[in-house]
Amino acid sequence: MSTKIKTQQNGQVNGEFTELAKNIKKTNAIAKEVMEEHKEAEAQQPSQESQTLTNEAIKEVVNQAIQEHQAEQEKESKKQALQKKFGKKTKDGYSSAEARKKRKLEENSINQNLTNGEGFVDTLISFGPSWDPVLATFTVASLTLLLQTAREHFDDVRENRLEKTDTVGNRRELFEPVPALFTRVYNQIIACGASKSIIASAKHTLDLMRGERMGNPKPGANTKSTSHVSDSDMVSHVADFLVILQKCPQYDSNQAELKIPALETLKDNLQNENSLVSKSKANWKTSIKVRNKFFNAKNTGYVDTFQAAKRAAKAIYGGNSVEYHQLAQFVFRRIRS
Repeated sequence: MSTKIKTQQNGQVNGEFTELAKNIKKTNAIAKEVMEEHKEAEAQQPSQESQTLTNEAIKEVVNQAIQEHQAEQEKESKKQALQKKFGKKTKDGYSSAEARKKRKLEENSINQNLTNGEGFVDTLISFGPSWDPVLATFTVASLTLLLQTAREHFDDVRENRLEKTDTVGNRRELFEPVPALFTRVYNQIIACGASKSIIASAKHTLDLMRGERMGNPKPGANTKSTSHVSDSDMVSHVADFLVILQKCPQYDSNQAELKIPALETLKDNLQNENSLVSKSKANWKTSIKVRNKFFNAKNTGYVDTFQAAKRAAKAIYGGNSVEYHQLAQFVFRRIRS
């Protein structure tokens, strides 16, 4: 009896130990799983921080790019505003607006000199025989001839300027459609089945014609350039296109203006227009120099001659005379050149 009870007690204790062992094993498994999750979380933490840093770096780069673009736009806007107000710089160092103002001041000064010269001569004529200078240079006839020559120089400059303006306008009308025309030529080259090298050369020349900036400009930057779009450059680009077409025997077109002979004629016309503009500008500038020299020459020039005639009147009539005061009101000034 006692032996049976002991056996039952031992079995109960063993069962309890087995259950306890299972619970411990389960607890250890849960603990291990929690530890692994914790390790994974710790392992992922640097990655999240790295991702955060990467996002911040991207934002910084984007913000910097936006600021650079805004600065570039602001700079371009200021440049356009200044060009609109003052115009582009000329070869003489003046802006186009300054050059126009300078020319206007010159013309006003010359007109004033001519008007005063006419008044001076008319006043001398009103004096009659009393105006009898020692030097023939101061006679009414000599001063009238001087005045007439001055007007001829003045008109010569104006006519040459108008001629220059006309030739520049004619050239602009001839040159303006050239990039669009050669865009059609480029498309025709592709349509004729030209080689890749021919197409690439034509595309490069066309980009120069259009003023496309070479390389890879920054996003938002101005893609247009004025480096290769001058009138002489345009003639050179047309000549380059003709060389390319000579290397493309399959090129042809049903459009008369796209045929090679028509393009060669266009090149000759562009060269002729450039020559006409160059000559008209040279004639205009030369006439300005001749005019200014005529007015400003020391002792023998227009201004000094009339000033000397006033001094002669002072000697003939006296400094307090009515005649001298009539002539003294006419002012003659040199042209600023």
